Amino acid sequence: MRPIKIYNPHLITYTPLVAAIKFKDLIVCEQGMVTGCLNEVVIQDKNLRIRGLHASLAYLDEKYPYPPYYPVEPEKRAVIRMMLDELLTSGNVEAYEQSMPERFFAGSSPTLLDITLVHLAPNTELWNDYRNRINNHRR
Repeated sequence: MRPIKIYNPHLITYTPLVAAIKFKDLIVCEQGMVTGCLNEVVIQDKNLRIRGLHASLAYLDEKYPYPPYYPVEPEKRAVIRMMLDELLTSGNVEAYEQSMPERFFAGSSPTLLDITLVHLAPNTELWNDYRNRINNHRR
């Protein structure tokens, strides 16, 4: 397992990015702040530093393809990206409780949206069940 350094913990996107890194079975090494990039999350993999949530997620998904962050179908990928952007902008986890799927939001496998939701969601029976589904799927 390779350590991924992550910077700027004050940002709302920090916690979901930590969850996304751990989903890939990578080690998170928290490093503090990066001057000049205080409004963006930054990751470092070896000597490569990447600024911005979307660039970081794209890099991680391409460099470490399993498990994938997004479904294979382009239409589902677009919908999951759109829902994830909306979630990170609004922070409104409750809006997703009304449309909670039987398995996961894109079908039979968890996506980055599912991972982010359970990391931002409260500790209620509904969300704990969803967390268990994700954890059991990985086994």
